[in-house]
Amino acid sequence: MKRLILLLALIPTLINAQIFDNRGSSLFLLTRNTVQEYNPPTPVPVATLSITTTGTTFAPILTVEAGATILWTFSDASTSSSATPNKNFGSSATRVNSLRVTPASALIEVNFGYGAEDEGSDSIATLAQQNVSAVSGLSSATNLKGFYASGCPLTGQDFSDCDELLDIELYGCSSITSVTLAGATSLRRLCIENNAITGTLNLSTNLLLEDLRAASNQLDSITWGTGTFDSIWHICIRDNTTMDRNLPRLTKFPNIEQLWIWNSGQMGTLDCRGIDPTSLLAYDNAYTAANFQGCGLGSVNISGNNISSINVTSLSEVAGFDASDNSLNEAAVDGVLNALRSYAGGGYTLDLSGNVPPSATGLTYVDELEAGNWVVVVDATASTSWEDTFNRANGAPGNNWTAVSSATAEISTNRLHRTDAGGYRGYYNNTDVTLPANYSVTYTIPEETATYIAFFGVMARYSAGDAVTLFWSSSDREVFVACPYGYGATPYSVTVTGGFPASWAADQNHTIKLAFVGTTCTISFDGQEYGYFTSAVNNTTGTGVGCQGDGNGGTGHFYLDNVLVEY
Repeated sequence: MKRLILLLALIPTLINAQIFDNRGSSLFLLTRNTVQEYNPPTPVPVATLSITTTGTTFAPILTVEAGATILWTFSDASTSSSATPNKNFGSSATRVNSLRVTPASALIEVNFGYGAEDEGSDSIATLAQQNVSAVSGLSSATNLKGFYASGCPLTGQDFSDCDELLDIELYGCSSITSVTLAGATSLRRLCIENNAITGTLNLSTNLLLEDLRAASNQLDSITWGTGTFDSIWHICIRDNTTMDRNLPRLTKFPNIEQLWIWNSGQMGTLDCRGIDPTSLLAYDNAYTAANFQGCGLGSVNISGNNISSINVTSLSEVAGFDASDNSLNEAAVDGVLNALRSYAGGGYTLDLSGNVPPSATGLTYVDELEAGNWVVVVDATASTSWEDTFNRANGAPGNNWTAVSSATAEISTNRLHRTDAGGYRGYYNNTDVTLPANYSVTYTIPEETATYIAFFGVMARYSAGDAVTLFWSSSDREVFVACPYGYGATPYSVTVTGGFPASWAADQNHTIKLAFVGTTCTISFDGQEYGYFTSAVNNTTGTGVGCQGDGNGGTGHFYLDNVLVEY
């Protein structure tokens, strides 16, 4: 700026004068005998918004600071100074309207439609959508905190450099395909659910975000940037079926409480180590593994994935777990049951259906969980069984029955009858070739055998001279031993739990059942549990089930009426 020095002495008649530059701005104020530099007042910033509407009426709601000046200029040149104008255009058409708020910092909220959807605040005035199709100039409102336009026919919205903006509500704007958030560094809540937003949602500058609701769009990915979202507690990106990029490592959201990401194209490993969500809904994705080691979990649903590997060890808490319809094998199912059985159920549900059924050991974990007030859902173990009723023609037994130590037998009136007169010998069936570790065999003995039961026994897992047997050495049917194969073998110690049923004393057909789970064998007579014992023999490879003891030369009462094997 050129400074001008005037010698007032040369202009004795000059009293007051102003000197302007070539743009009309005053530079100096001259009074008699003085020259004063003149600084014009700083212009007051004005928030200037352009709002395109398509409806017959327009009735938005503004929140402004006290003393603000509002000037609406509608498309027909009419004006309003109200924070709640109600303009009736008389017909539907696309119109461009303007809003000026002075000072710019006085405009706090603009509301073009709000219904408190998706757990929105009830402190915001509800308003039917106002048919707003475009808004520009938002960054000129330097103190704007809230923008609400739920349900409006917007096609895109730019929030660039709205650095004071806290809340965006764009729920159910079915035409909107993009939002730009660069520089909206104060943003706390972003609700853009049930829209048509495509491509990439860039949140890299929105590190103060607390609540993200972006479900039911057509997003391909989300750019999270390199920072940590320390304040975010809710992420909902469910039902973005076009998404082809996983969430970042979840420790990027250290305080996440609700992670709702079902049906959003997530794949690989769901690694939750380092977070403690109260609600994790990640079902209907393509995860193949999940790791919850050390987490504090609320309710978890990871059903409908393809998970074959899962780690739920060392949890600090858990309040419901659904891993149904995955690819967990028996060991994995048992592992989950085992890991969770130490947690109080509180009526919570553990659902592992749609995977391989648990083992017999896993079923004991189910019992423990249910006793601890869990509701447990697992697939039933596939039942495999075979049965010989001996209902066939008299003669050779056939049907895989095999002698031990030259014992002989025949089918006689639909029963298996020992015909040899030898001492301690056996007759067994090796249909199973190799029995599994967990199985049961039920023998039905007719009345004649029960009455003359001396030196009669039943055996399971017979192989090469070894077996697990029950043996009676006298006609007292309540006196027996559980022992390895061979007369005089050291018996096992039987723990009695239920004893003999009343029916056991009757002269009738009776059943004897041996049910094995690992090394434990449970004995039942006539359908009532008698007790149990343990036998290392049951962990060995065995081939058959049958009977053993002394023969009766064809005139005795050594019979079997039925044999049923189940596993």
